[in-house]
Amino acid sequence: MSIAPVDKDVEPVTSPRPGHADLAGVIKYGTGDIRPILERASARETAARVAVGAIARRFLEEFGIVVHSHTVSIGNRWVKQDKPVDWRQVENSPVRCADAEAEKAMMAAIDEAKAEGDTLGGAFELIATGVPVGLGSHVQWNRRLDGQIAQAIMSINAVKGVEIGAGFSLGNMKGSQAQDIIEPSSEGTPFPWRRATNQ
Repeated sequence: MSIAPVDKDVEPVTSPRPGHADLAGVIKYGTGDIRPILERASARETAARVAVGAIARRFLEEFGIVVHSHTVSIGNRWVKQDKPVDWRQVENSPVRCADAEAEKAMMAAIDEAKAEGDTLGGAFELIATGVPVGLGSHVQWNRRLDGQIAQAIMSINAVKGVEIGAGFSLGNMKGSQAQDIIEPSSEGTPFPWRRATNQ
Protein backbone atom coordinates (compact mmCIF):
# COMPACT_ATOMS: atom_id res chain seq x y z
CA MET A 1 0.00 0.00 0.00
CA SER A 2 1.22 3.48 -0.78
CA ILE A 3 0.22 6.96 0.35
CA ALA A 4 1.33 8.38 -3.01
CA PRO A 5 -0.15 7.59 -6.45
CA VAL A 6 1.50 4.62 -8.18
CA ASP A 7 1.80 5.10 -11.94
CA LYS A 8 2.96 1.61 -12.83
CA ASP A 9 1.90 -1.95 -12.14
CA VAL A 10 3.20 -3.41 -8.91
CA GLU A 11 4.89 -6.79 -9.18
CA PRO A 12 2.82 -9.58 -7.63
CA VAL A 13 4.14 -11.27 -4.52
CA THR A 14 4.36 -15.02 -5.11
CA SER A 15 6.47 -16.39 -2.22
CA PRO A 16 4.56 -16.85 1.06
CA ARG A 17 6.33 -15.92 4.29
CA PRO A 18 6.40 -18.27 7.27
CA GLY A 19 4.53 -17.10 10.34
CA HIS A 20 2.09 -15.00 8.31
CA ALA A 21 -1.37 -15.41 6.78
CA ASP A 22 0.09 -15.56 3.25
CA LEU A 23 -0.10 -19.29 2.54
CA ALA A 24 -3.51 -19.92 4.10
CA GLY A 25 -4.90 -16.81 2.40
CA VAL A 26 -3.83 -17.67 -1.14
CA ILE A 27 -5.05 -21.25 -0.74
CA LYS A 28 -8.41 -20.10 0.63
CA TYR A 29 -9.03 -17.38 -1.94
CA GLY A 30 -7.24 -19.00 -4.90
CA THR A 31 -5.20 -15.95 -5.82
CA GLY A 32 -1.75 -16.05 -7.37
CA ASP A 33 -0.78 -12.72 -5.83
CA ILE A 34 -0.13 -12.75 -2.09
CA ARG A 35 -0.08 -8.94 -1.81
CA PRO A 36 -3.81 -8.45 -1.03
CA ILE A 37 -3.54 -11.06 1.73
CA LEU A 38 -0.33 -9.76 3.30
CA GLU A 39 -1.50 -6.14 3.21
CA ARG A 40 -4.84 -6.87 4.88
CA ALA A 41 -3.36 -9.28 7.43
CA SER A 42 -0.43 -6.99 8.21
CA ALA A 43 0.27 -5.92 11.77
CA ARG A 44 -0.17 -2.38 10.39
CA GLU A 45 -3.88 -3.19 10.61
CA THR A 46 -3.58 -2.82 14.39
CA ALA A 47 -2.43 0.81 14.10
CA ALA A 48 -5.99 2.15 13.97
CA ARG A 49 -6.98 0.04 16.97
CA VAL A 50 -3.98 1.34 18.92
CA ALA A 51 -4.98 4.94 18.17
CA VAL A 52 -8.63 4.42 19.08
CA GLY A 53 -7.61 2.35 22.11
CA ALA A 54 -5.54 5.25 23.45
CA ILE A 55 -8.61 7.49 23.26
CA ALA A 56 -10.82 4.83 24.86
CA ARG A 57 -8.27 4.30 27.63
CA ARG A 58 -8.29 8.02 28.46
CA PHE A 59 -12.11 8.04 28.35
CA LEU A 60 -12.31 5.13 30.80
CA GLU A 61 -10.04 6.98 33.23
CA GLU A 62 -12.83 9.55 33.61
CA PHE A 63 -14.86 6.74 35.21
CA GLY A 64 -12.05 5.50 37.44
CA ILE A 65 -11.13 2.56 35.20
CA VAL A 66 -7.36 2.43 34.68
CA VAL A 67 -5.66 0.09 32.20
CA HIS A 68 -1.91 -0.59 32.33
CA SER A 69 0.37 -3.02 30.52
CA HIS A 70 4.00 -4.03 30.85
CA THR A 71 6.44 -6.53 29.38
CA VAL A 72 7.13 -9.55 31.59
CA SER A 73 9.45 -11.46 29.24
CA ILE A 74 11.45 -11.19 26.05
CA GLY A 75 12.95 -14.47 24.92
CA ASN A 76 13.93 -16.33 28.10
CA ARG A 77 14.55 -13.16 30.12
CA TRP A 78 11.80 -12.69 32.70
CA VAL A 79 10.79 -10.00 35.19
CA LYS A 80 10.89 -11.00 38.86
CA GLN A 81 7.24 -10.99 39.89
CA ASP A 82 7.88 -10.39 43.60
CA LYS A 83 7.31 -6.64 43.78
CA PRO A 84 4.62 -4.14 42.73
CA VAL A 85 4.87 -2.71 39.23
CA ASP A 86 6.35 0.79 39.02
CA TRP A 87 4.29 2.25 36.17
CA ARG A 88 6.59 5.28 35.82
CA GLN A 89 9.50 2.91 35.18
CA VAL A 90 7.37 1.09 32.58
CA GLU A 91 6.57 4.31 30.71
CA ASN A 92 10.27 5.28 30.64
CA SER A 93 11.51 1.85 29.59
CA PRO A 94 12.35 1.21 25.91
CA VAL A 95 10.88 -2.29 26.30
CA ARG A 96 8.07 -1.29 28.76
CA CYS A 97 9.65 -3.28 31.60
CA ALA A 98 9.16 -2.38 35.27
CA ASP A 99 12.35 -4.12 36.39
CA ALA A 100 15.55 -2.23 35.46
CA GLU A 101 17.69 -5.36 35.79
CA ALA A 102 15.36 -7.43 33.61
CA GLU A 103 15.17 -4.55 31.12
CA LYS A 104 18.94 -4.71 30.57
CA ALA A 105 18.79 -8.49 30.12
CA MET A 106 15.90 -8.15 27.66
CA MET A 107 17.71 -5.54 25.59
CA ALA A 108 20.85 -7.70 25.55
CA ALA A 109 18.74 -10.64 24.33
CA ILE A 110 17.29 -8.48 21.56
CA ASP A 111 20.77 -7.38 20.49
CA GLU A 112 21.98 -11.00 20.46
CA ALA A 113 19.05 -12.15 18.32
CA LYS A 114 19.49 -9.20 15.97
CA ALA A 115 23.19 -10.01 15.52
CA GLU A 116 22.17 -13.56 14.57
CA GLY A 117 19.59 -12.27 12.08
CA ASP A 118 16.77 -13.59 14.24
CA THR A 119 13.88 -12.32 16.35
CA LEU A 120 12.39 -13.03 19.79
CA GLY A 121 8.96 -13.48 21.26
CA GLY A 122 7.83 -12.38 24.65
CA ALA A 123 4.94 -11.91 27.03
CA PHE A 124 3.12 -8.93 28.43
CA GLU A 125 0.67 -8.41 31.27
CA LEU A 126 -2.37 -6.18 31.13
CA ILE A 127 -3.94 -4.97 34.38
CA ALA A 128 -7.27 -3.12 34.63
CA THR A 129 -8.43 -1.61 37.92
CA GLY A 130 -11.72 0.02 38.82
CA VAL A 131 -13.65 -2.26 36.47
CA PRO A 132 -17.29 -2.54 37.58
CA VAL A 133 -18.69 -5.91 38.60
CA GLY A 134 -21.02 -7.53 36.07
CA LEU A 135 -19.44 -6.79 32.70
CA GLY A 136 -20.17 -9.53 30.18
CA SER A 137 -23.01 -11.98 30.64
CA HIS A 138 -23.57 -15.46 32.06
CA VAL A 139 -26.46 -15.95 29.62
CA GLN A 140 -24.75 -16.39 26.25
CA TRP A 141 -21.37 -18.00 25.50
CA ASN A 142 -20.29 -15.19 23.16
CA ARG A 143 -20.99 -12.47 25.73
CA ARG A 144 -18.86 -13.93 28.52
CA LEU A 145 -16.19 -11.46 29.59
CA ASP A 146 -13.22 -13.86 29.57
CA GLY A 147 -14.14 -14.95 26.03
CA GLN A 148 -14.44 -11.37 24.78
CA ILE A 149 -11.10 -10.40 26.34
CA ALA A 150 -9.35 -13.47 24.91
CA GLN A 151 -10.78 -12.87 21.42
CA ALA A 152 -9.72 -9.22 21.43
CA ILE A 153 -6.17 -10.03 22.56
CA MET A 154 -5.82 -13.02 20.23
CA SER A 155 -6.83 -10.82 17.29
CA ILE A 156 -3.42 -9.11 17.59
CA ASN A 157 -1.33 -10.78 14.90
CA ALA A 158 1.62 -11.98 16.96
CA VAL A 159 -0.33 -13.12 20.05
CA LYS A 160 -0.48 -16.91 20.39
CA GLY A 161 -1.74 -17.40 23.93
CA VAL A 162 -3.84 -15.65 26.58
CA GLU A 163 -3.94 -16.19 30.34
CA ILE A 164 -6.64 -14.63 32.50
CA GLY A 165 -5.89 -14.29 36.20
CA ALA A 166 -3.55 -17.05 37.31
CA GLY A 167 -4.10 -18.60 33.88
CA PHE A 168 -2.34 -21.82 32.97
CA SER A 169 -0.80 -22.16 36.43
CA LEU A 170 -4.30 -22.93 37.76
CA GLY A 171 -3.87 -26.38 36.20
CA ASN A 172 -1.22 -27.13 38.84
CA MET A 173 -3.37 -26.02 41.78
CA LYS A 174 -6.00 -27.68 43.92
CA GLY A 175 -9.47 -26.19 43.64
CA SER A 176 -9.20 -24.79 47.16
CA GLN A 177 -6.10 -22.83 46.06
CA ALA A 178 -7.52 -21.68 42.74
CA GLN A 179 -10.83 -20.21 43.90
CA ASP A 180 -11.27 -16.62 45.01
CA ILE A 181 -12.34 -16.38 48.64
CA ILE A 182 -15.71 -14.69 49.15
CA GLU A 183 -16.19 -12.89 52.45
CA PRO A 184 -18.59 -10.38 53.98
CA SER A 185 -17.89 -6.85 52.83
CA SER A 186 -17.51 -3.90 55.14
CA GLU A 187 -20.49 -1.79 56.13
CA GLY A 188 -21.43 1.02 53.80
CA THR A 189 -20.69 -0.90 50.61
CA PRO A 190 -23.52 -1.61 48.14
CA PHE A 191 -23.14 -5.42 48.32
CA PRO A 192 -22.93 -7.66 51.41
CA TRP A 193 -20.18 -9.81 49.86
CA ARG A 194 -16.77 -9.25 48.31
CA ARG A 195 -13.87 -11.29 46.93
CA ALA A 196 -10.75 -11.20 49.08
CA THR A 197 -8.54 -12.23 46.15
CA ASN A 198 -8.60 -11.87 42.37
CA GLN A 199 -7.38 -15.09 40.73
